[in-house]
Amino acid sequence: MAGEAVRFLQKFLISRGYNLVFDGQFGPQTEEAVRYFQYNYNYSGQSNPDSLLVDGIVGKQTWRAISNSF
Repeated sequence: MAGEAVRFLQKFLISRGYNLVFDGQFGPQTEEAVRYFQYNYNYSGQSNPDSLLVDGIVGKQTWRAISNSF
């Protein structure tokens, strides 16, 4: 996957301290950073009723968690 959504995702993850290359490609580094974000979101004291599945996939719940992080 590539494109504007991936670039946004990478910028978001980098701004949160995750180490990955900003290249607009959803590769292994981005997937790993998404997994860390999902894991950290579940255990960071966020007041969310639903935990994220730590799978490296940016689905509806993960996008919602990203949106709630602003």
